[in-house]
Amino acid sequence: MKRRIVIFLIFIIWVIAIFLIVNKRYNENKLLDVVEKVNDINISPTGWIKVEGQMAGWTYIDREIDLDYFYGLDNTATYEQIVEDIGSPNGAMGFGLIYLYYEVDGLFVVIDFTIDSDGGLGNVISIRLCSDESRIVDIYPR
Repeated sequence: MKRRIVIFLIFIIWVIAIFLIVNKRYNENKLLDVVEKVNDINISPTGWIKVEGQMAGWTYIDREIDLDYFYGLDNTATYEQIVEDIGSPNGAMGFGLIYLYYEVDGLFVVIDFTIDSDGGLGNVISIRLCSDESRIVDIYPR
């Protein structure tokens, strides 16, 4: 009887180990897909700056953006819509989680997006106004 219980427990541990290995590989592949899609956004930094205390890739874009534009956004806004309205972000920051940002009047509007099922950027999750060293205010959600 004890031998059957031990064999059963070893079998259960073996099944769990296989599940964890397969799940880890699946998640690693999914993460690589997301990183690939973010790289496809075509933000090629020409320099580096600090945004909210983190190093961030930076590209100069000659444009005027009104900060009020971002106060009109919520979680129904999409990455494509924002790019269509005001153009590509000035850069990206973060490790693991990637945040895109726009430079506005010497400050930075940092936006977090959902990831679509195809791995592209989707809807807005959050928007915050930051200096080079810290967060100033949450724009969305308030």
